[in-house]
Amino acid sequence: MSKKSYTFAFMSTTMRFIYMQVMPSEQIGVHEHPLWELSYIISGRGQRVMGSKEEPFRKGEVVLVPPDLPHGWLFSQHDKKIENISIFFADNTIRQLAVLAPEFESVLGWMATRHEAQCFMGKTLNSLQTILMRMRYENDARRIVSLLELLNVMTESQEHYPVGRLLDKNAQRLEQIQLYINCNYNHDICIESIARHICMNRSSLCTFFRRHTGRTIVEAINARRLEVARNLMRSRKLTIQQICFESGFKDVSYFYRLFKRVEGMTPKEYQTRHFCQ
Repeated sequence: MSKKSYTFAFMSTTMRFIYMQVMPSEQIGVHEHPLWELSYIISGRGQRVMGSKEEPFRKGEVVLVPPDLPHGWLFSQHDKKIENISIFFADNTIRQLAVLAPEFESVLGWMATRHEAQCFMGKTLNSLQTILMRMRYENDARRIVSLLELLNVMTESQEHYPVGRLLDKNAQRLEQIQLYINCNYNHDICIESIARHICMNRSSLCTFFRRHTGRTIVEAINARRLEVARNLMRSRKLTIQQICFESGFKDVSYFYRLFKRVEGMTPKEYQTRHFCQ
């Protein structure tokens, strides 16, 4: 054991157990594998990536990650150390358990419907934390029993919520388009630039987007700019011209016409009604 890191692992044909204390610089990046993973973040904070979703996390969380989902915990470099426990097991493990004990069929059914990563809370979270911490001191046989206990606690609970899933290629492409629009709404966005960004030609992009969203690229760009404009009107005392340009529109008259058509009132009327409500 070194002064800056500590790791031990238990491996069997049924499961793999890993307990780690490492520096933030030694953390594993976003990755994927064909196993189920149950991870408990004992200490550390930062950004959690689950599929296409990224959001903050803090110590104490326990997350069940389904197979083949790209995921990772990107820890803040301000932490002196990070500490976590992870358990890995295969789909086949659950099926074998169900063969040995028919009572385990309900667990198999629950796992089969978990296509999204699940974050636990409440009493379920407390129970999972307790079992996982206890497993650091158990022998190999006892850890198998604890895995059964963990599976039972998770599948009998309603105290969990989804935190990310693997998107299909179409959904990933749509998210790429929307992210590009969200990041560039206040610049001169052209359809060709979006097409280059996602490696499609202009015609294919327009057809694809219309088929999957029911609207055109231009309508999506305008929707984002109008969303920004509404937020500016509610939160900052700016002129309509300033709001027009800050939200990405280049023509005040066009902004007025579009805003009134969508909102049923002029930008000035909207600002008067909603500013700092």
